[in-house]
Amino acid sequence: MSNAGGEERELADYRRSLMRSREAARQEPNPTFMLGGYRWSQFAGVFPPERSPSTGAFLKLLEVPGNASVLEIGCGTGVISVHALLRGAAHVVATDLSAEAVANTLDNAARHGVEDRLDVRQGNMFSAIREHEAFDIVFWHSSFVKAPSTLTGLTDLDLAYVDPGYRSHLAFLSTALQHTNGGGVAFLGFSSRGDRQLLDELAADNGVALNPYDQTTVLEDDGEVKYELLKLEEPAGR
Repeated sequence: MSNAGGEERELADYRRSLMRSREAARQEPNPTFMLGGYRWSQFAGVFPPERSPSTGAFLKLLEVPGNASVLEIGCGTGVISVHALLRGAAHVVATDLSAEAVANTLDNAARHGVEDRLDVRQGNMFSAIREHEAFDIVFWHSSFVKAPSTLTGLTDLDLAYVDPGYRSHLAFLSTALQHTNGGGVAFLGFSSRGDRQLLDELAADNGVALNPYDQTTVLEDDGEVKYELLKLEEPAGR
């Protein structure tokens, strides 16, 4: 059976996402926007939560207990990290590949008076995390749209929308549980725009299972999109 239809859909998906990234880069950012009951700053070149429902969806799905320690990979504007602190998290480490995102997160932490409990670092995935650092919650709002592994010339903002060859997903699946403490959990924020079959294959290859934890469906311009929180766990029987 031909897979031409699937290949065409995949190409359209990543190209559409890159088009959204380029549109966001061309537009002047709003000085501030509202999300989750708080006002946030938006820096140029940083993934804009006000133009995509994904951040708001994961903000609702991710539960952060009081006094928890949190690691957020790919913090962007810092909405999820700062909101976790506003809900009572004890300490958050937030990382992002983008220097602009690091600055944006620091700005929003200062805006809400939680900068003393937030450690923001620049780095790709876990590169800025020390070997023995462990947290109650590890979370990544993934760049769930898969792009060809050969795609080059992407900006930091593009990489917030697409993941060539799912290399970043592989890094998260192979490393996230190593940075959870006893009783800690690792969550991946994913979407029906992503390639769930490949994601499950990568997880199995790295000795982890992805179990649905919570989800929500959002009606967007091109139809319903499911956002889900997937919990990384060791497969049953291990």
